[in-house]
Amino acid sequence: MNGMAVLAETDSLKTGDLVLFASSGSWLGRLWRRRPGWTHVGLVLRRAEDLEPLLWEAHGGLRHGTALGPLATRIARFAGKVGVRCLDRPLSSAQCQRLDALRQHLARPPEHGLLDLIAAADDGWLGARPEHLGEPTDAELVATVYQGLGLIDSVESGGSPPDRFRPRHFAGGYGLELKSGYALGPEIVLQEPAQAPSWSNFRPQPV
Repeated sequence: MNGMAVLAETDSLKTGDLVLFASSGSWLGRLWRRRPGWTHVGLVLRRAEDLEPLLWEAHGGLRHGTALGPLATRIARFAGKVGVRCLDRPLSSAQCQRLDALRQHLARPPEHGLLDLIAAADDGWLGARPEHLGEPTDAELVATVYQGLGLIDSVESGGSPPDRFRPRHFAGGYGLELKSGYALGPEIVLQEPAQAPSWSNFRPQPV
């Protein structure tokens, strides 16, 4: 899709819809992986005062915290593949209020000491675990919100802990079943990655 088509497509998105990203990676990786799996997932927020849909996403590890910004801008700055999966109906007003409360809670800046930072960054015996920073990863954020809204089973109801989720769990082929009568639609691709290089592109240049 071109830029105008993407804007038209995203304008119909609503709170609770999912946005999936697939990083193009290095040119060498693109040679061997023409159809990369989803590597990042975020959540659409569209409040009454918002003129356009926003993307709420999280980054784990030392790049901790959550971010909220215009979805169209995020897509325009991303070089890889972008897709969306939409809820089959809007969230209720009570669910939207619950989501806003979750966002305010998760948006609070964490207080970390030196050992927390070392534990998050270390690749050795301390373990490189983003949980040491107490901040959710991208899929963990979406799972936490969906569990809080009653869209998927909570841990207390036998569901998986949020930190077990990965972006692929929200892909169309995974078969995630929602609760409370909700369902996620098929993947709609908004943006394809740039043309992947092939061996034919690497021709000897004239002297």
